[in-house]
Amino acid sequence: MMAMVCSLLAAPASAQESADPTEPDRPASSFAAYPGPSVSLSGISFDAVPVDRVAGATRYGTAVEASQRGWPEGARHVIVAPGETWNEALPAASLAGVLRAPMLLAGPAGLDADTVAELERLAPETITVVGTLPDSVADAANEVADEVTTIVAQDVHATSAALARAADEAGAADTLIVASALSFADSLSASALATGLRMPLVLVGTEGFDGWVRDQRDALDADDVIVIGGEAVVPDAVVAQVDNVTRLAGSNRYGTALAVANHLRASGLDGPPVVASGTTFADGLTGGVLAGISNRAPLLLTDPMSIPDEVAQWLAADGTEWVRVMGGDAAVSTVVQCQLGQGNTRSFYCVEEELTRMGYHVGPVDGQPDAQTVWMTFAMQSVNGMANTGDFGEAEFLAMLDRAWLEPRRPDLEPDHMEIDIGRQLVLVVRDGRVQHVVHTSTGKSSTPTVIGTWRVYEMRNYRQTRNNMYRPVFFHRGYAFHGYPSVPTYAASAGCARVYDGDMDFLWEFLYIGEQVTTYH
Repeated sequence: MMAMVCSLLAAPASAQESADPTEPDRPASSFAAYPGPSVSLSGISFDAVPVDRVAGATRYGTAVEASQRGWPEGARHVIVAPGETWNEALPAASLAGVLRAPMLLAGPAGLDADTVAELERLAPETITVVGTLPDSVADAANEVADEVTTIVAQDVHATSAALARAADEAGAADTLIVASALSFADSLSASALATGLRMPLVLVGTEGFDGWVRDQRDALDADDVIVIGGEAVVPDAVVAQVDNVTRLAGSNRYGTALAVANHLRASGLDGPPVVASGTTFADGLTGGVLAGISNRAPLLLTDPMSIPDEVAQWLAADGTEWVRVMGGDAAVSTVVQCQLGQGNTRSFYCVEEELTRMGYHVGPVDGQPDAQTVWMTFAMQSVNGMANTGDFGEAEFLAMLDRAWLEPRRPDLEPDHMEIDIGRQLVLVVRDGRVQHVVHTSTGKSSTPTVIGTWRVYEMRNYRQTRNNMYRPVFFHRGYAFHGYPSVPTYAASAGCARVYDGDMDFLWEFLYIGEQVTTYH
């Protein structure tokens, strides 16, 4: 009999309201107080900076957007480079820098319609087509410009040397940049250096390039050499036969980009930096050209999901007033944009914003921990298989960045339905066949378990029942209900219903309706 308390006593009577369905009365002392919010995040602060996001639907669209930002009045010269092979496109930054030219990207199938339209808007006198691209690219360029030049050689090293010579002939500086052709991670930041200081750039491997580098330096009559990256990407042996060598390197790709940034700042490029993903190359290629020429600034690299500590420290020291972010949310997340706008790598405002976007109920997005913070944290910890501590700390922050989420357990049901996951102690709002929201719950304890099955909502009561503190109960089977309640522990403790925090019940109320399918499972 006790196992059926919620269902039997809670079954509504059609003729008499006095038979209010409830869990049994409990003494006031059994109501647990709401736990206080607990947030233990410690981030790096810097001056908050407005963000100008430069993004298209694809890498090619982002290149077009960069061109429009940096060259709103058109350009005399344009570089068109491969969008799929970074080590053919990157050396073209040196020629772009000398010619003060935007860089557009072409794919294996040629130029897309937006890129062709941008070429027509720019109305250049000359177009330089770089690397291995289909003939249609040059054909399209010839429809726009009076002069079209193609620069490509037998491999990426030779192509970089040819581009360096072209930059030299156009008036490049007498310092040669040497970067790796094998890893874009360190080499990418060289694009802003090559464009901003108009330096020729060549790409090398890890063996057999010592004499080759000397030959390139001599051919260009360069006085100095700047090496990008550490010994692992450009070994000392590769540049052993040249003198006046400066190596710009950090402990990782982000640190190397900062070493280059510091060199650019010392060289007088004091504009707002451009920020791009450090884990993909396409946006950084065109972003580096935009940074060096239009912004007169360095290219900073970031983790797609969160600003690295060393980058935040650099921003704090630099006093940057605003930044350009390259690419869409998949390249540089809204978390990074929020961190820049809030001026902190662990801004709780950004946490609330991101978790709301993911589908958690955080309450007001205001950066202030409140009662809802605890219940949101319980739900988030359950989704990620973490202990329900209610404390949102560094482990929770990193789990948030992983964006783990749940799939409906009952995809065979109607696209819009509710699921009660007894094993995880979660209520799932399923919309259009995907889990849209999750909320922490406490279901039936062992002596009064929650019923297992699939039913439909048949009654909704929009008030708090005075006899038992059930708040806005929504019934789906013989008195079993979702409802708000003063005590919502992290374990199964109810008499069979799905208890949620009152604020969560207000949130769920907007999704529940008479006739909606509800399924429960372990």
